[in-house]
Amino acid sequence: MTSDSQLSFAVSRLLGGLTCSLGLILLVVAGAELFTGNNLLVLAWASQRLASKELRRNWLGIAQGRYARSRRRTLVMDRTMVESRAGDPRQYRR
Repeated sequence: MTSDSQLSFAVSRLLGGLTCSLGLILLVVAGAELFTGNNLLVLAWASQRLASKELRRNWLGIAQGRYARSRRRTLVMDRTMVESRAGDPRQYRR
């Protein structure tokens, strides 16, 4: 997109920036992670720059954060009753 010769320099840079920003937002919303997350920790551990205890502590913190986010999302879905309305067609009958 940024190397398209038919677009002006400013437009190609703007579209490239928007695309990159959208990709990062979608990563955060989906709960995914970038390659530089846990994978580089494993590389540091493999090259003995990171102790096993530190690696476990980091992974435990990540797991706890993911669990807390999933519980929070579940509570929000439960309070808004989005899932129950979508799953039971009898809810729409009056």
